[in-house]
Amino acid sequence: HDDGFTIYSQGYRDLVEGNSLLYNGEMGGVLVWALGFNITSNLIQGQSYLAPWKDSAGIHMQEPGQWYTNVTWTWILGPSNSKSIRTDTSSTVTEPGRYSTISHCVFLGTAACTIKGNNHSVTHNTGDSMDVVWDWGAIHDHNSHSTTAYNGVERQESRGSASGTLPGWAGVNACSDMYGCNPENASLPDWLSGQLAAEAVIVCDELEECYHGRVTAGFPQEAARPLAVDFRPKPGSSLLLEVQEEGYDEYIGAYSRAALPELPGCTREGLMPFPVPTDSPPQVLPSPTYPLPPMAPPVRVKNASRSTSFNMLGDLTHVWLRNLHFFGTSCCGAVGPSEVTHRTWAANDDIRLEGCHFLYSPSELSLLTTERGARGSGGYLLLHNNTVAFGEKGSLYYKANGANVSQNYFLFN
Repeated sequence: HDDGFTIYSQGYRDLVEGNSLLYNGEMGGVLVWALGFNITSNLIQGQSYLAPWKDSAGIHMQEPGQWYTNVTWTWILGPSNSKSIRTDTSSTVTEPGRYSTISHCVFLGTAACTIKGNNHSVTHNTGDSMDVVWDWGAIHDHNSHSTTAYNGVERQESRGSASGTLPGWAGVNACSDMYGCNPENASLPDWLSGQLAAEAVIVCDELEECYHGRVTAGFPQEAARPLAVDFRPKPGSSLLLEVQEEGYDEYIGAYSRAALPELPGCTREGLMPFPVPTDSPPQVLPSPTYPLPPMAPPVRVKNASRSTSFNMLGDLTHVWLRNLHFFGTSCCGAVGPSEVTHRTWAANDDIRLEGCHFLYSPSELSLLTTERGARGSGGYLLLHNNTVAFGEKGSLYYKANGANVSQNYFLFN
């Protein structure tokens, strides 16, 4: 899409779960456009790979999209010059986005996770860089009522903070500046404050395994494929706490010692062979975590004049596309004019794409349930168990209400 997101959503209270976004060229991963999203258990790696820095993110929440949106159990890994998570705020607005929850996420090898707005909860994350903004644009008290706690993020800073400390309630964090990221530690009970490190914490040194994928050129061997990295604290780590009262947690960071970290993202086994003309049989990698399309055929497959081979026009409902292969083309076009006399806009509802494969598409996968631009005006959309690979001009663009985008692969678009 022109604005550069792998999942360009104009949805409302959508579920984005268990998707793998691997080495896509758009500047951002998932755009959160309206309130109430639940974004969980996704893997985003190498977003906008090798591109220069852009003010976008793996998960990019616009102001209306921050309200009551939850981002949990998601890994956002480099190499990438985009931010990991961003609660975006215009420099001119005076009313910020509020009430986002960012918890149990891992962000390493990207530009800094950036938190603007207020009343956010940022807890139990593991990462290398985070900016909890205080003074920026027309708002001079960002995050004054946000909570930042139990984060194992090595560099935690606050743009515009005169005191050099994080705003709001910030405590029980592990970072390279223990005072700056923990201004509230003095209010903690003695049994807890006595366990917290007094000196700088090198977060990666405290973990069973870490991930180093931040590069600006080349293709590092360790970043060539996603791996199930063990981000648990080591035995005896300063990230582990002995709790003596209820209401406190036993660990800092995304995972406890007792947890069993699993690679998030699409869990589908293998990749269905694509029926393309080729001199040799399609090749499918056996790895369930990094499927690739088969060998490229020795023919030209892209035809811009046939960019959309299936269009949904008019007022449609219960349209299900299952197990189809789109080769050098895409789906599903724009919403056509309404034939319902009492309204001026068309609307589709209950549109489902399951088990479909899109390879070498010259345009984005476009799924629109409404012509209207208002948030919450669309119909239901299910996008499940699909693969979109090596496409141009974006990966997915949709308008819906309560959409379910789950268990999909977006690869090298």
